[in-house]
Amino acid sequence: MRFINVLRAIIYREIRFLKRMIPEYISLSFLSTLFAMSIIGIALSVSGFNGLVSKFSQIFNISGKITFTDIVAAVIAFSGILSLTTDCVGSVSQVIIYEANMIEVLHIIAQSTYLYLYYMAFGLVYGAVSGIVSTLYILILLLMTLGIYGAYIYLILIPIYVITGIALSYYTITITLPLTYIVKMRRYWTISQVLVPILIAGAGVFIPVNLVPLFMRVIAYTSPLPEVCMILQQMFLKISQSPTMLLMLMLIFMIYVGLATYISYKTERLVRRGL
Repeated sequence: MRFINVLRAIIYREIRFLKRMIPEYISLSFLSTLFAMSIIGIALSVSGFNGLVSKFSQIFNISGKITFTDIVAAVIAFSGILSLTTDCVGSVSQVIIYEANMIEVLHIIAQSTYLYLYYMAFGLVYGAVSGIVSTLYILILLLMTLGIYGAYIYLILIPIYVITGIALSYYTITITLPLTYIVKMRRYWTISQVLVPILIAGAGVFIPVNLVPLFMRVIAYTSPLPEVCMILQQMFLKISQSPTMLLMLMLIFMIYVGLATYISYKTERLVRRGL
C-alpha cells in the first residue's frame, strides 16, 4: 500500500476516534487551563496586579511595556504546550506499545503495508490532528481575553502548534519503537507517565529555559519544546525575536523525521523476521 493510501486510512481512523475522545480533550483542556490560571492566581495573591507585571517583566527581561492582559494571553498560549505534549507523547507511545502487544493487529498492519510507512504516516497525522484539537480551547480563551484580535493570534499560533505536534510525534516514535521491540516494554502507560512530566518541567514552559535546573534541561533539550517555548515567549512578551530559534526548530523537525524513518525501517526488518 502506498504512503498516500496509508495516510488516508489513518486520517479516517483518527477522525472516527475523535468522536469518542472529545470528553478526554475537554478534560485535558480544562486541566491545562486550570494549571495556567493557578500560576497567575498564586502570583496575584502574593504580589497583586502591579507586582505581577513587574516581576514578570523582570523574570523574562522585558524592556517594553506589558500589561496584565498581555500576561494572561501569553500564559494561555503557553498552556497549549502542556496539552499538546501530554496528548502527543502519551497517545503515540501508548498506541505503538498497545498495537505491538496485540499480535493480530500487528499482523494486519504488516500484511496491509510496510510498517515504517505506517509509523511515519501515523506520526504525521496524529501530530497534525493533536496540534489543532488539543489546543482548540486556546481560541476560546483568547477571544475572551483579547476579543476578535485573539482569533488573529490563534491563526498565528496554529502552524507553530501543528509543527510542534508532528515533531513531538516523531520524537516519541524514535524513543518508543526501540523500547517496544528491543527492550520489550509491555506497560503502555510507562513512557507517557515518565517522559511527559520531564519534558514539561525541563522545557521552561512558563519561565525562561535558562532558569530551569540543568539536570532537568538535559532530557528536554532532546525534544523541540525548549525552542518552541522560546518562540512563544518572544512572540507574546515583546522580546526581540531571533530567527535562530525558528531555524533550530525546523532543523530539529527534520532530524526527528530522519531518525523516525530510520528507526521505523529497522523495526520493520526486526518485526518481519519474527512474524
